[in-house]
Amino acid sequence: WRVAQLGGQYGAKAVADRGGYEVLEAILKNFPEGSGPHEAAMLVLTVLEDHRMVSFGEEKPKDRSASRRKGRPFASFHV
Repeated sequence: WRVAQLGGQYGAKAVADRGGYEVLEAILKNFPEGSGPHEAAMLVLTVLEDHRMVSFGEEKPKDRSASRRKGRPFASFHV
């Protein structure tokens, strides 16, 4: 999370471009809520959300909002 937080937009993009989404998804699936790894993954996701690289929620993003992120890595996490 420090890379994403301290590196700003560039650090967040580096995490996203280098398999960060897949790793975070695996952690959320394999560790119980409230565990250290799960909490650390959620912290990273909130930093990525601050940079508008992830979205939390149960609804799929609308086409209009997806077009605003064209060319940027983006993931939607359903927790």
